[in-house]
Amino acid sequence: EQRRLEQLEKLRQRAASGLLEPIAGGLAWLALHQGEDGEISDDAAAVRCNAVAHTPPCTSMGGVGKGQNKLSATALAVLAFVDFRDQDLAGLFEPSLGAATGWLRRQMKKDGSFPSAGYEGAIALMALGQAARASGSKPLLADVERGLAFVAAKASSDGGYRYRWGDLGDLSVTGWY
Repeated sequence: EQRRLEQLEKLRQRAASGLLEPIAGGLAWLALHQGEDGEISDDAAAVRCNAVAHTPPCTSMGGVGKGQNKLSATALAVLAFVDFRDQDLAGLFEPSLGAATGWLRRQMKKDGSFPSAGYEGAIALMALGQAARASGSKPLLADVERGLAFVAAKASSDGGYRYRWGDLGDLSVTGWY
């Protein structure tokens, strides 16, 4: 968190504030296309785009197929909202951040796992961790601790992670965890 704040201050000192408007625009697009349940994905964007009658309609966010990557797409959006919190002085994106974080929490199973063992679960846990750190929410922190305990118990014999629990790790999935 401290490193992120230092980087933001460096941007301000370099008069790079012109970068903030496009970032805010991107976050506004995500917020506008967020599902009512907090999900941010191709499916949610298509529903919202149709509801607000965008012409031309929005194109895919790049998902592999219908219904896929909801967990990681929402988690990456949470990371973006969290990173912009200090610049969002009016709190415009707090409702979107809260809804997306809530959606991620509802995807977490009682044992602390997510439906996906690979990248998606790792990115979701990272996003919840960043949101817990930024908000100071004790219930959210408890969820993160439960997730970390689950993940720690599922490391492979080489200490890494892959697409299924117990498989020997590879650097790309292990790196996310």
